[in-house]
Formats: sequence, structure tokens, C-alpha cells
Amino acid sequence: MSEGTAQNGSTGGKLTAGQFDLALRELELPTFAGVVKRICQAAGGGTSPATLQRLTDIVACDPALSVRVLAEAARTCDQPPGDIRRACEALGLEALRTITLAGRLLGDDEPAGGSLSGLDYVGFWRHCVAVALAAERLAQRTGLDAAGAYTAGLLHDIGKLALEQVVPKTYRRVLEAVQLHVGNIADYEAGIIGIDHGLAGRRLALRWRLGATVEHAAWLCHQLAQVVPQSLREHALLAKVVNLADTMVRARGIGFSGNLTFPRRPAEMGAELGLRESAIDEVARAVEADLRERQALLGLLDGSLSGGDEAMRLANAELGRMGRRLGLQVEELSPAAGAFERLRPLLAALTQQQALDDAMLRLGQAVASVVGELAEGESLVVYSLEVDGCGLLAMRHAPPQTPQWRTLSCELAAGQACPPPRPAMPADAIIEFSNRLLGDLADQTGWIEPADSAHQAFVCGRRWVGGVVYPARAGRQVRARRTLDHLAEPLAAMLAQVQARCAELRLGEELARAAQTLAGTQEALAEQRVLSAVGEMAAGAAHELNNPLAVISGRAQLMRERAGDDDARRTWQLIADQAHRISDIVTDLMEYASPPQPRPVAVDLHALLRQVAHDFSATAQATSPRVDISVAEDAPPVWADPSHLRAVLVELLQNAAGAAGSSAPRIRLAARMDQADGNVLLMVRDEGCGMDASTVANAFTPFFSLQDAGRRRGLGLPKAKRLVEINRGRIWIRSQPAQGSTVYVELPRADDGLDRGLEPAPPAGGDQTPRSGGRNERQDVEHDPGQDQPHRPGG
Repeated sequence: MSEGTAQNGSTGGKLTAGQFDLALRELELPTFAGVVKRICQAAGGGTSPATLQRLTDIVACDPALSVRVLAEAARTCDQPPGDIRRACEALGLEALRTITLAGRLLGDDEPAGGSLSGLDYVGFWRHCVAVALAAERLAQRTGLDAAGAYTAGLLHDIGKLALEQVVPKTYRRVLEAVQLHVGNIADYEAGIIGIDHGLAGRRLALRWRLGATVEHAAWLCHQLAQVVPQSLREHALLAKVVNLADTMVRARGIGFSGNLTFPRRPAEMGAELGLRESAIDEVARAVEADLRERQALLGLLDGSLSGGDEAMRLANAELGRMGRRLGLQVEELSPAAGAFERLRPLLAALTQQQALDDAMLRLGQAVASVVGELAEGESLVVYSLEVDGCGLLAMRHAPPQTPQWRTLSCELAAGQACPPPRPAMPADAIIEFSNRLLGDLADQTGWIEPADSAHQAFVCGRRWVGGVVYPARAGRQVRARRTLDHLAEPLAAMLAQVQARCAELRLGEELARAAQTLAGTQEALAEQRVLSAVGEMAAGAAHELNNPLAVISGRAQLMRERAGDDDARRTWQLIADQAHRISDIVTDLMEYASPPQPRPVAVDLHALLRQVAHDFSATAQATSPRVDISVAEDAPPVWADPSHLRAVLVELLQNAAGAAGSSAPRIRLAARMDQADGNVLLMVRDEGCGMDASTVANAFTPFFSLQDAGRRRGLGLPKAKRLVEINRGRIWIRSQPAQGSTVYVELPRADDGLDRGLEPAPPAGGDQTPRSGGRNERQDVEHDPGQDQPHRPGG
């Protein structure tokens, strides 16, 4: 399924869970050519147990190949193994060789960045294997199954590879957004694609029957512990181990995961598992050594997983096509043992978690055995109603062709709406809808001819759940109708039960996501309560301190006038100055906790940035850095309070100047459109000393400052953050020691603000009028302190 097909019909171009399930039917996770080469070399060592062990070691180093091995083991073994090593032992040497050759390869150029998505395949591989190794060692220390933990760690991020293969171009946008915003890749996957890699990994594990270990590791390790459903708590311990392993590996900077956030420290997470910090450090050091051994095993010490010449790649591709064709032929030519015999495995399958489209495929095969052999050009269509918000999910069964899938609306081509299915529909309504449905399917798909087709509705408890449309050929229609009448009720019950299971699955996923959102909201509310408390404290302090401070200041000034020598006058002046300073601190606290409400208008960035540069130049020293202004052509006006925005940018410029010092000659002030979410991005970049991670983490904490005591109070950046947030914006910092710092301010576009119905307030002063003529120009202006006359904005 192509990227466009996968997203066709989804809301806002995003991928629904149902559409992703369909895409999984055609998905082939690629294996590194170098891994296949190593397996081919190892397989030449005969059929000894040592050869199988070496093959197992190599397979267990590749996430995509491990998924295929687990899926094949689940399909062929009576008791599906729970981890990759037991799966390899169960399948044997020949099966491993066949599975390896039947898969799709990553080309020699792809690991170097040639993929459409831009995913760092080698970095992703390093991360997955390192997490597997860490999870295995942590499991040994916590009494869990080490082999299962290794498999869970290896495949915990398999959803990323699946999403990258299904929608590669969209996934490139996700990777770009993560790098820009320094966030959690799951949030941007959900926002841009529609589902995150945790959900994708879970759906993949369910589709390919990879087992509960992989399913829950792929999903639960990305969830907060408090949002894990009670029924899954038995799997939560393994998920905690994998989550800790993932955090340890990311903290060590091993490979690429896309998650740049660290909500919790490894030591804190390990304490919940009964592990000391020294034990965690010991595991981390051992993992680095283990990873080097795996790299040597695969010949990765030179940094490349490519390999295999063109002939091997073509031969493997042909073998893969032959294997897939053979699998389809085996599936389609399975002899029909009669309608009731086909029903028995269908009903037995209901005891397992099963995807809706897979159940429809089995149902189509069962109905085909009743209808009889289809002639060339004939089709049998099975459909299910109300799935993932779509009107209808249809599957065309026409051997020897592969099944086709389509999501359809419940409207006729002529535009007349069909009556939507209701929980309780009378028989005449079902007949009316049945007649219209035949024409609707013909018009939207071209799969059937209404005059030559018969329709059997599946009704369970007076609820229409789906049905089947089949060729109405003389002589067999009566026989087929009679048999289907007997089978319709159990088939409808089967389909309704699978629909209910899918709805429960989606509901659980939505509830988990809602709980994540609620947790973030509660954190924001807690911060707001703290700010409210600070505001009340500051107001009370101001009320109680202002009168005594006024007395102290007044008497100090009076005593200064009466002093008989300079030393005494300086002492009394110092007392008066410090009283004023205390008053200023209280005032700053009040402004931080309770800033003035914004009066948003459409603010032209060209005029604003020039004005801010002049404000900064008017107060800067002669040795301060120069400000370079750059506004991209596509940067629209922002919706914000002009005075708030000026205050924010001046504060950021002052901080940048302090960090840059005399050694950095310029500060960059830029604005552009953020392609990830359509907002406007302002950037203040200095070339100064930069900050370490601890300083960045505390930069917006009140009273935190690395400047000399007495120079700044440590409220500048916190006040700037408050002003940005009350204007519906975000602010964050990216910095590295000795590499300068960049502060990003994200604000809504002016047209978004107007769309939300916010009435613009009268301008607070200054030139905030948008440029005339609506021209999109780029201006690069350099401001030197002292160049021209300082310009003070009005108001």
C-alpha cells in the first residue's frame, strides 16, 4: 500500500488505526544486506548445532528479521515461542535460511541516508540492540525471563520502522519536527501521522501474532504506569524494565531513538525495580561492551551494515517474490471442507485477539466455499459497517488475485444518502438499504454488477454489522441462499464479536492517550497553583513591606542630608538604595506571578524586530554584539500583545549579549514559519559560551542565575516564559557548551488568532501596522549599538 493509499480517506490527511492495519497486510520490514550476507556465510557451516546457534545470534541482532521469524513461528508452531531465540530453535536451520532470503533488503545506499524518511537506520539498529542487551541484563537482576526481556527490548521500537515504511515522506516531517523542538517523537508521530510508534508496534504485534511479550513491550513501555489498564498490570514489570533500558541507552547517547526528553532519571526508575544506582551504571558499562561484540559479529565496526553485491540482492528479491506468491497460492488453494467445517476454525479464532480485516478475509473464504467456485471476472465482497468512523470497510475476494480493501461512504453516487445503520432496524429498512448498497458498491468500486449480484445481510441482535455480496448465477443462487440463511446468524455473531474487540482495543488506546494528556494538564495546573501562590505571597509582602520600606528609605535619605562627612552619607544612601531594591524585588515577583493580561493584535514581524533591535541598541554598551535581523519570506504576522512580545525579545537579547561577551561580535534575531505545525517561530541566537544540560533545564526557574551576585535577579527568563505562554505560545532553549545558545519562541499566526474569535485590542503604541500591499519580502538588517539614533517605541 502506497503512502497516498494508506492515508486516503483519513481525516485531515492523518492515518487511522484501521488504515494502518490494512497497510500492515502489505508491509515488509527491510533487513540490512550485511545481516543477510552474514547469515549466508554462517549457513555454509553445515547443519550442526553450532551453525544454528550462530544463525540465531545473527538473527537476534536484526529487529525486522526477528519480527519475521517470530511471525513464522507463531504460524507454524503449536505453542508459539515467547522470544526470538526459542523461535529460531523451533523453526530450524532451513526455515531460518528461507525466511532470510524471502525478505526485502535495505540497499547499500539506504543506511547512509538514502531513504525517503531520512531515518538513520544504523543509529536505529544500535539503539534497539543496546536496549535489548540492557533489558536482558536488567531482567537477570530482577528475576524476570532474560530471553523474553531481550526480545522485548529489541522490538520495543518496531513501530517506528513500521511507520517509516508505511508513510516515509510524512515520517521525514516527524523527524524534522523532533530535531527542531527537542521533544518526544511519539507526540509528533501522533500529531503529524495520526498514530504513534507505540500504538503502531502493538498493532503490528497483534497482526503478525508476535506474542504478548512483544505486544505489551511495544505499547506499555511508552505509557505512564498509572494509565496502564488493570488487566495488563502483570506485564507492567517487564515494560518498566524495557523503559529503564531505553532511558539508560538514550542517556548514554547510543544510537538514535528520536526521543530527546528525559522525564525521569535512570536511578529513580531503577529504585522502583529494587536496583541501586551502582548496579545500573554497571549494566550500562557492560552493555557498551556487549554492543561492540554484536558489531563485530555483523562486521559493523566500520560503521556500515550494507554489503552484498547486486547479484545477491536480485536473487534475494526474486526469492522473496516467489515466496510471497507461493504463500498466496497456498492460502487461496486450501481445500474447502464445507461451510460448517469452515465455520469451526472461524469460531475458534474468536478466542484470540484478531484484526477486523483478517476476520473478514476468513469470512470471505468461508462464504466462497458455500457459493462455489468463482468464474473469471466474478467477485465476492464482504463488508463491515461503522469501522474507525468510516461508513463501510469492504473486502473483494476474487481468487487467484490478492484480496482488495476499500473504505467507503454510505452515500449513493447520485448524492442521495443511504439510511445509516442503526442499532435496531426493521426488516423493510434492511431490504431498502440492501438494494441501495448494491448500487453504491458498484458505483464506488466497480467490483460488482447489481443486476447479477445477491446480498446477504449479517444482523446480530437486530444490529446490522455487515454482509456479503456474491454472484447470483442461475442454479446455484438458491442453494447458496439456503445455506447462507443457516450460516448468517453465527457469521453475524462472529463479525459483531470481532467488531466489539476492535472497538475495545481502540477505546483502550484512546483512554491511554487521554490519560497522558490529562497528566500533562495536571502538571500545568500544578504550576499555575504555584504561580497563584507566589502572586498572593508577593501581594501580601508588598502590602506589609511597602510602608516599612518607605519609612526606612525616607529616614535614610533624611539622615544622609544631615550627615557630617562623606562616609556617613554613603552609608545612609546605601540603606536607601537597598530599601528600593527590596521593593523592586517584590514588584518583579508580582509581575512574574500575575502579568498583565495580553491584548493581542496582528503584529508585523519586520517592524517589531527592527523596533526591538533599536530598543536594545539604545541601552547596550558600545562593546555589545551587533544584532542581525532575518525575516523569512513566508513569515506571516503573529497574534500577540506587542508590548509583551517586545519585552520578551529585549530580555532574550540582553541575555544573549551577556552570554556572548566581547568575543562574539553578533546576535542573530530571526523569524520564519514552522512547517511542522504552521505557527511562527522566532529565534535569538548568540555565539557565546553556551550552557550545559543542567543550566538549560533550570534556565526558566525563578531566581536561577549564573551571573555575578547583584547583577540580575534571575527573573528575566521566567518572566519572558510567562509572557509567551499567556500569549498562547511556547519558548525553549537549545544550547551546547562552547557552541552558543538559541532561544526559540513559537507563536500563533494572526489568521489563526482571528479564526479563534479573539477580538483585537487597540494598538498599545508603536508601529504595528502590517506591511502595505501584502508583499512577502526578505529583509536582512544589521544594527550596531550607536548606529543611527536610538528609536523608542511609543506606549
